[in-house]
Amino acid sequence: MPSTVRSGSSRRSTPRSGSSKLAAFREKDREFVRVLLAERLVKKQRLIERLRALDVPESRLDRLAKWVEVTHRELREGEPD
Repeated sequence: MPSTVRSGSSRRSTPRSGSSKLAAFREKDREFVRVLLAERLVKKQRLIERLRALDVPESRLDRLAKWVEVTHRELREGEPD
């Protein structure tokens, strides 16, 4: 869920977990969320929970959750033991 940040008289929304960016499923947004996961700025389960809270069709949610799972696994495979 986005939080609102005030900067002078303007307002802008910033994603807390990347879920809304991931829902767009553009390459740049997937890369953004991949970095959040890689840097452990968001937990996999928390991201999936936030995805489920979005107003998108169930089939799309399943695809997004699967992407998170696979991406998380790929990132962890590359880590030293």
